[in-house]
Parts: sequence; structure tokens; C-alpha cells
Amino acid sequence: MTVETGKRHADQLLEELVEFIEEQEIEELNLHEASEEGIKDPKQADYFVKKVKELEAYKEATNETARQAIEDYKDKVERWRQQEVESLERSVEYFSELLQSFARQQLEGSSKKSLKLIEGTVGFKAQPPKIEYDDKVLVEFLEKNKPEYVRYTPAPKKDELKKKAEIKDGRLFLDGKPVEGVIAEEREDKFYVK
Repeated sequence: MTVETGKRHADQLLEELVEFIEEQEIEELNLHEASEEGIKDPKQADYFVKKVKELEAYKEATNETARQAIEDYKDKVERWRQQEVESLERSVEYFSELLQSFARQQLEGSSKKSLKLIEGTVGFKAQPPKIEYDDKVLVEFLEKNKPEYVRYTPAPKKDELKKKAEIKDGRLFLDGKPVEGVIAEEREDKFYVK
């Protein structure tokens, strides 16, 4: 027997043992009855808590396995896409350089800035200057020198509002007055299993 075969055999035996223990618990705790008539005692409840935890752990493992597989394939697909796009961009750049040279030759000495061809138009157009902003530094400068060029966006302090306000009849009240623009809903306690 090889090590690989021995491991598979051990895994199979362990799986059979777990199934046997599960069947014994179902019998001992009379769980066939519990699933039809509801839970009758703490031992049965413990069993179902354990099952919920096992299922949640299996769900997490399933999600993690799927996430990892998606990530692995995503990386591969992204590398393929990047290679294809880079190749296409190099071709576009090469053809554009050829067309730009041709357009310069054809438009030389003319007041025209474009050249119409059967498949489209090539030409040159003026571009506005490129301006890069450091918003933090710019806002500080403008606040001191030209505040009319600074935009202020008001936003509610929701955390503070939630602490001070009360909920009544689906409305939020602050100092006894209804707050406009808010819908509040009381909710039942959420059931959980830990």
C-alpha cells in the first residue's frame, strides 16, 4: 500500500466514523422527533446550535474557496487582457505615428488643420493647458486669498443626531420636533447563533 493510498483510506475511515457518530447523536437525542415537533430539551438545542455553527463554517469555507478561485482566474484573465491591450495599443501608436507624419506632409503650407480621407479624418487640434491641482494646498490658499472660489458642502452629523434624537411612529424627533428627511423604523431583536 502506498502512502497516497493509505492516506485516502484513512480519510475514508475518518469520514465513516464522523457519519456513524452523527447517526448515534440523532438517535440518542431523538432528533427525528425534534425536527417534526420542535426542540424539546437543551441537549437537542445544543445539537442544532452545533449544526448551525458547522453549516456557517462550511458556508465561509465555500465562500473563501470561491473567492480564491475567482481571484486566481481574475489575475490570469487580467494578465491576458493586459497583454492583448498592450499589443493593440502598440499597433495603434505605430499607425497613428505614420498617419501623423503623413498629415503633417499633406497639410504643410496650408491653413487647414485636418485632412479628410475615405475611412475618416486625421488632423491636429489645439489643446488647453494641462493643470494639476493639490486640493489641500489650493483650498488653504484660496481660503486666505480668494474664499469665493471655495465650495462648501454641508453634511449632517448623523452619529450625533442618532444619539440625541428619539424615534416615535416611524419618525425621528429632535428636541420634540420631527426631523425632516429621515425615516426611522424600530426593528425586532435579531436572532443569532454563536
